[in-house]
Amino acid sequence: MLQVFQDHVSLKWRASTISSHNDTIHLIQIFLRNDLRIFLLLHYQQINPAASKTVLNSMLKEPSLIPDQMLAKHIYQCTINDCCYGPLVDCIKHAIGQEHEVLLCDKLKERNLSFLDENQLRVMGYDKTPDIILEVPIAVEGHIVHWIESKASFGDDHSHRTYLNEQFWSYWNRFGPGLVIYWYGFIEELDCQRDRGILLKDCFPTDIVLCNAAQQDGPPQEPE
Repeated sequence: MLQVFQDHVSLKWRASTISSHNDTIHLIQIFLRNDLRIFLLLHYQQINPAASKTVLNSMLKEPSLIPDQMLAKHIYQCTINDCCYGPLVDCIKHAIGQEHEVLLCDKLKERNLSFLDENQLRVMGYDKTPDIILEVPIAVEGHIVHWIESKASFGDDHSHRTYLNEQFWSYWNRFGPGLVIYWYGFIEELDCQRDRGILLKDCFPTDIVLCNAAQQDGPPQEPE
């Protein structure tokens, strides 16, 4: 399949037939099924063998860096029409994430729970923090919670394992046990780290008990 598309792009370019509006639309339609930007840049690399992977990645992010204006135009067209990883999708995801962080803060304020948000923590010098640190810990379903992380997504196996390794265990080591809210649900079997300090919920908890003091057990083992 890769060779088919490489040949397709190469032949189209040599024939100089991707200059019309109809060909641009055709290119975008193909891209919606396959990441044609990669094939276009592979063609560019054939013309410019010295182009490194770093340079090509930069061109993907910023098509205006591509010397060939026609190639730059088509890659830009493909990028803005990318319904999975394009810049418009990134903006939407960011906005949805922000909305749910605001929702979390509103819920905490409704319960009169004191907390520090991510921006306040950064001002205090923390570089990698959860969305919320509770100034007074709470208990949820019998589990102590010092921090809360908001995820405006569905918790699948791959993403959750990634978050555990790159975020959640780091938060545990620094701040103690915490709560992760997957607002769009999660695979139930993933909620298996409660005894080790990571609690999962799909909504803001209702059975909250305020703790005046909380004892923290030893740090957990890294997940396999």
